[in-house]
Amino acid sequence: MFPVASGIVAGGSLMGVAIAAADNGPELVRTIWNQIFGGAGP
Repeated sequence: MFPVASGIVAGGSLMGVAIAAADNGPELVRTIWNQIFGGAGP
């Protein structure tokens, strides 16, 4: 029962990240790119 519950929690977390990425799209990618590489890029 514990592994099943862990899978449900992990799946919900990943789905939240996917929904946030879908909502923000290119703006999110641009922000992450700037934080990692310092502004040079897409």
